[in-house]
Amino acid sequence: MEPTYKVRIPARLKDGQEVRIRELGGPGQNGGAPGDLYVTVHIDG
Repeated sequence: MEPTYKVRIPARLKDGQEVRIRELGGPGQNGGAPGDLYVTVHIDG
């Protein structure tokens, strides 16, 4: 099962823009801190 996260998306984003969410990415190497998660925004309408 894939994890689910609740995040705030800034207003005024345009279709195709990316948002970086810090420390929600994959685990770091050798026990390091997790990486960043990048989300690409797609706006319908």
